[in-house]
Amino acid sequence: MAFEGKSVVVTGGASGIGASLCRAFAARGARVMVADLDAAGAVEIAREVGGASFACDVGQEAAIRALIEQTVAEFGGIDVMFSNAGIAPVCDLESPAALWDRMWRINFMAHVHAAKYVLPHMLAAGGGYIAATASAIALTASATPSAYAATKHAALSLAQSLYLEYGTRGIKVSCACPGPVVTAMMADVPDENAQKRFWGTVLEADHAAGLIIEAMEREQFLILTHPEIAKPFLNFARDPERFMAGFRAALHPAQA
Repeated sequence: MAFEGKSVVVTGGASGIGASLCRAFAARGARVMVADLDAAGAVEIAREVGGASFACDVGQEAAIRALIEQTVAEFGGIDVMFSNAGIAPVCDLESPAALWDRMWRINFMAHVHAAKYVLPHMLAAGGGYIAATASAIALTASATPSAYAATKHAALSLAQSLYLEYGTRGIKVSCACPGPVVTAMMADVPDENAQKRFWGTVLEADHAAGLIIEAMEREQFLILTHPEIAKPFLNFARDPERFMAGFRAALHPAQA
């Protein structure tokens, strides 16, 4: 897809990969709606790219519905819905149910609600593009806390289902599974973190966003920012037992 003249929504657009996506879409001639919980940050990015902004908590279904209605009213439609927002607090089996629920709502249900409310507009228009940001860990296994990994696996699975169900009806679907990228989220991850070391090179957000946009121009479903991600993905598919045992040994060498 060429993005010249297209209307694009990016959630989590005030910072990190989201802000870089907004800039990349705008550089290709798109009109961009910058959506973020950080209202001031969204306004700033929107001003920079000549777009519009919307203060949006993607963890709330009503907020996503309002975002889509506002964008349609302001832009006349939505050609691309990029559900990018996500969070990564430490959330594991010892964490309270409220934190698990928040992770689920933001990292997964936000994608569900984005698709639910944008698809009627896209189908009526004869087509559109839905994209979501998952993670490299959605492809195999994770050394990160349980909730983040589980929600990212779910996000990838949803994208696969949307691709299969709506692809014959003019809807293009992509799922970006980035490896380490320089963002506020990544800054909270220590350099010795096993997952961070496992995936290798840490990319700048603008570089990662450029790779994602280029893949979307080719209408590529699975988008990997790090070529090395493909190797463990294939190794897991070929021999899950060996891959998981090897990964566990790498994470806990003293206990191997």
